[in-house]
Amino acid sequence: HAVMKKYLPGWHVKYHQVYDVHENNRTSFIHIQRGETSVIAVRGTSSAAEALEDLNYWMPVGFLQLASYVGPSLYSTRSMLKTLTSVETLTYRTSTFQDLNNYVERAINRNTSEHMTYITGHSL
Repeated sequence: HAVMKKYLPGWHVKYHQVYDVHENNRTSFIHIQRGETSVIAVRGTSSAAEALEDLNYWMPVGFLQLASYVGPSLYSTRSMLKTLTSVETLTYRTSTFQDLNNYVERAINRNTSEHMTYITGHSL
């Protein structure tokens, strides 16, 4: 809190969460607020476990991009789209950020219409 007072005077921490598989926290973020303004900052990858999860998340896209360099005959466009939009893929991708989505939704619903909420972070 000393860092907050020094570098962000007037702001206070409303909530913070760190990556923890046992608690089903798949994202690390902090929610700070000052008056009618909130900022939710999402931390990028910082551990081997998170790197593996990122790899798992982006593997289908990377594979399809690699396949497009090798040749268009490897997959038809239809089969590529089926892979990217399969129920399993979409379910995994949604669940990866579900804890963050749920928190942001609750935070926004708690606030008045004058309250502004910003979301920022690495690669957003």
